[in-house]
Amino acid sequence: MELLPVQNAGYKICPYCEGVGGEGDDPDPWLSGYFLASNSTFTDPSGQQLGTVHVLKDITDRKRAEEKYRTLVSSVQEGVFISTPQGRFLDFNDALLRMTGYENREELLGVDIPTAFYANSSDRERLKRLLQQHSSVADFEFEMRRKDGKCVPCWSLPSRSGMRRPT
Repeated sequence: MELLPVQNAGYKICPYCEGVGGEGDDPDPWLSGYFLASNSTFTDPSGQQLGTVHVLKDITDRKRAEEKYRTLVSSVQEGVFISTPQGRFLDFNDALLRMTGYENREELLGVDIPTAFYANSSDRERLKRLLQQHSSVADFEFEMRRKDGKCVPCWSLPSRSGMRRPT
């Protein structure tokens, strides 16, 4: 009896050993939903591999929430972005791309936020400090520098920090 029958899939013996399933990017072709696989081999005392244990984590709810977020963010007219503490964009919507005057996503992803996006880099440091102290900030005013060098006044709606404060 086959546990994971081949369903027009590109694997020979095991989809999780061969990297066809369990990556979490696409729905799992054998189980209902999205799964991340953690694979561990086990051996006999002489080192001969006896098999592989797969532990699957169901991330279906997280993937659905991410899709709802992407749909919401892509549909608003305000510029929305997520960045690293070091000052690199992780993601942003098309409205921010238009507002900044950059040609494409790759170009804006390469921007150093503290020096090229904020007209005054101390504004970003002030925002980071407020987020560390309070975990969220509302009505933060700053000037954004566009690609053409023009500075535009901006204010943030409520912002949240993904960083957790030590307990």
